[in-house]
Amino acid sequence: FEVAKYLQSLGITAVVVKYRLPNHGHKEVPLEDAQEALRFLRKKGKKWGVDPAQVGICGSSAGGHLAAYTSNFTADAEKPAKKTTAKKTTKKADDAEAEKPAKKPAAKKTTKKAEKTEE
Repeated sequence: FEVAKYLQSLGITAVVVKYRLPNHGHKEVPLEDAQEALRFLRKKGKKWGVDPAQVGICGSSAGGHLAAYTSNFTADAEKPAKKTTAKKTTKKADDAEAEKPAKKPAAKKTTKKAEKTEE
């Protein structure tokens, strides 16, 4: 929910979708839920001031996998949008985005030279 709140603070409409997990041999359930969410937003989005051509998907961890999977295995007419008209941000909110954990910066090697003092 934090990412949705952040996007909303930028003036981007954000919707959180709870999707079903694959079970009982029906592995495509999450993909079907994500595709239906995109269709729903495009169909009903005008009520909320959402441009159907600007609907996207993002997620992290399993949701990031689902976002990437949806953007690659969905019919072209139903895929998430690829361009944004939103103000510049660090990420394009309407592109499929799989968030990666931040990497720790590499440790800097420092060497100290012994200072010599003359007496």
